[in-house]
Amino acid sequence: MSGSRAWMVRAGNDNELIDQFSEQDWIAIGWSEMGNLSELNSREAVKSKYQDEHPKQSPHKVGVNGGQLHRFTNIIDQGDLILSYDKSVREYLVGTVTGPYEYKPEDVIEDYPHIRRIEWVDQIDRDEFSRPARNTLGSTLTVFSLDDIREEIEEIRSGTRRTDEPETSEEGGEDQPPFHKDVESRADELISDHIAHIDAEEMEDLTAALLEAMGYHAQTTEAGADHGIDVEAHPDSLGFEDPAVLNRC
Repeated sequence: MSGSRAWMVRAGNDNELIDQFSEQDWIAIGWSEMGNLSELNSREAVKSKYQDEHPKQSPHKVGVNGGQLHRFTNIIDQGDLILSYDKSVREYLVGTVTGPYEYKPEDVIEDYPHIRRIEWVDQIDRDEFSRPARNTLGSTLTVFSLDDIREEIEEIRSGTRRTDEPETSEEGGEDQPPFHKDVESRADELISDHIAHIDAEEMEDLTAALLEAMGYHAQTTEAGADHGIDVEAHPDSLGFEDPAVLNRC
């Protein structure tokens, strides 16, 4: 596998396909309006087809999305390493590509007709990656290269990664999505990282603060007197009005 590459392929727009990815031996991407891409063997051919289907999109967006389709269809090769993030457990599925591009508009999942066969071989906890690697993995693109962190992936899998980590990393040469989308995705993953490491008392305070932000009057309850309820919230300040929210953190 020395000459193989590494890629991220995200499981849908909001991670909704991760169960299908993990339970079945394939990965899939959308853009169903593009039809069968088997005969489009170059980046320019894919971009031209994409532009025909989306004449009102900006040249930048045509380049970004056309590039992703080209990578999935023509660049990813058998034997390449694939990562896909399961945000519910904060783990990356790790697999190897076992087959060429296939177009399956009816056989796999609606609106995700472009597939590659996969053999899942491992899982990696997000916290095992260095900070620069997590930054790389945070891109909002659906399909992008992980060649810059390929060595770290293999070190984690083999248990040989050094614990010292550099403070900065250089981003690869991938086409990038709009800035606000990139910030939104990275913020979501960073927030998830922090939430995963707070203790029970901090979680109670966070839950109460979120309910306050939603317009409720919330308070945490004292340990032992709440029958399992950690945060109680009501629409009114006196706690008489319904609906009441009783939350166990």
